[in-house]
Amino acid sequence: MDRFNLKSFVFINYSLCFLILNIITIFVARAQQDPQYSQYMFNMLTINPATAGEDRFIDAYMLNRIQWSGFEGAPRSTDAGISSQLSLLGEKDGVALNFSSDKIGYYQNVTVKMNYSYGLAVGGGDLRLGVSLGVLNKQFKPKWKDPNFGDDPAIPTADIASVAFDLGGGVYYKHKYYYIAASITHINQAKFETEGNDLFVNRNYYLTAGGEIKSPWQKIVFHPSMLLKYDGVVSQLDASLLATYKRRYWGGLTYRLNDAVVVLGGIELRNGLRIGYSYDVSTSSLSSYSSGSHEVYLAYRISLASKRSHNYKSVRFL
Repeated sequence: MDRFNLKSFVFINYSLCFLILNIITIFVARAQQDPQYSQYMFNMLTINPATAGEDRFIDAYMLNRIQWSGFEGAPRSTDAGISSQLSLLGEKDGVALNFSSDKIGYYQNVTVKMNYSYGLAVGGGDLRLGVSLGVLNKQFKPKWKDPNFGDDPAIPTADIASVAFDLGGGVYYKHKYYYIAASITHINQAKFETEGNDLFVNRNYYLTAGGEIKSPWQKIVFHPSMLLKYDGVVSQLDASLLATYKRRYWGGLTYRLNDAVVVLGGIELRNGLRIGYSYDVSTSSLSSYSSGSHEVYLAYRISLASKRSHNYKSVRFL
């Protein structure tokens, strides 16, 4: 990394850390309304439509997460998507389709979104502006074991299913050695009517950043990254450091403030298939009741270039 790029990378990360520390002093991390994924650096499409079609590849991925294993009704989340560059309004436009399912107890949220991003060259890197349009299906299927719950009018006793329009937006800047992004999901704060009670989906705010630092060992590269989440009430910070070997093997750690330590690892096979796994070790009071959280990541990339190869370099995809 040359001196100019190194200074830029350090300056941006120190600025981000300053901003993050100020926000953390105000809010205490506990939980988020959107699904939580430990391998966030690989599936930013679910929170930021500006990452759609960021490279000249067709990208397909799937994430499956089992959170707090051992708890009845614990969160079960699945996220899948496919994106590609497609010249519509510009040469670096991107489009993507994203599907997400999040089940917690008797609730299940299913979201289907179309994403569009507009890219342009800025300052030696690519700046992308994105928007997502979709539908959010909220389902509630109570199976109360205690009949006394039926006496409380605030607690639904019948199955509920409601669909609403969902809007998101984001911005994403990617340089050769670093990236930074910000996004908002549920901008319109969709409203669901349930037996006379209105439920609203709060906006969720995201700030992500990461980079690439070469090591003294030629085949090893370090990838620091962070994710800050805020839903208008509480915030949560993930700070990660991954190391790659020959850009085909990776492993590292994530610290989620006041929640967990995450171990991550993965491999890219010769045919271009990428397989990753993460395990969350809870550092909160839940550690006495849960055996941790498991997450599996699968992805595949197809080059749109005339000469196709599975060997590629990306500051975010490792």
